[in-house]
Amino acid sequence: MKKILMICCLLFLVTGCKKEVERTGKDLIRQNWIEQKTKEDNLILYYELEEGRKIYSYLKKIVYLDENGKKHNLKNELKSKKTTMEDWIKNMEVYNASNDGGSVYFETKENFFETKFYLAWCNSLEANGGIKDIFIVQDKDKALKYCVIDNEEYYKN
Repeated sequence: MKKILMICCLLFLVTGCKKEVERTGKDLIRQNWIEQKTKEDNLILYYELEEGRKIYSYLKKIVYLDENGKKHNLKNELKSKKTTMEDWIKNMEVYNASNDGGSVYFETKENFFETKFYLAWCNSLEANGGIKDIFIVQDKDKALKYCVIDNEEYYKN
């Protein structure tokens, strides 16, 4: 009995207890689609919010100005919880919205940002791709293409 218990413990230690989540079907297509878009547009994972929503951008440093004109780095402000994405986008203007479940597209205001960029706040329903991430880019047309999966395989069944 002790040998069996020792073998089980040894196997547990060697293999670990963390179960790898195997993605299949729509989850795999969604993951591959996001990976494809990030490669095509040189996007990197900029920051991951506590609720799991990910922010992608090719901008390594996203700087904004407060009401006194002082510069702030978005990543640092999010990490220190001095701002939230919800509060942050209140200083942007909506320029489009999708009929996909709730995705909204924002652009920077002149007096709040040093650089002009566009933000896609994806909130598409599962039937429209289920993308829930945020994309920050400088190309207005590309921003409009991140929230809905362009893959026929996803929509079969």
